[in-house]
Amino acid sequence: MNGSRGNHYAHQTLMNAWKARAIVAIRQARCGPVAEPVVITATVHRTTRASSDAHNVSPTIKACVDAAVQCGLISDDNDSVVHAVTIRRGPTVRTTNPSTGKDIARPAITLAISTAPEGEAR
Repeated sequence: MNGSRGNHYAHQTLMNAWKARAIVAIRQARCGPVAEPVVITATVHRTTRASSDAHNVSPTIKACVDAAVQCGLISDDNDSVVHAVTIRRGPTVRTTNPSTGKDIARPAITLAISTAPEGEAR
């Protein structure tokens, strides 16, 4: 996100890319609708173990939540549907670079969407 600071077009391009990838992931996982209201836990997977601020990826998490709405997992992302969003740091995710065959770390966000506990304040 820092690379798009002050440039709305660059920011929106990054958000559209994250949303598109999230839509593909949701469809590949064959996720179905979640009973509402919901709580969302966003786990941020960095490429290194260096100190970082997981909450700084909030705009990217928003793009992924928008993908969940577009795919029908939840009807909307307003406060009456989404009661809480928790952001946490997760382990580094590794994958194989298809062009080099080398093991590399890659950034990722995992969303866990579940029905809000009974009696939670609205």
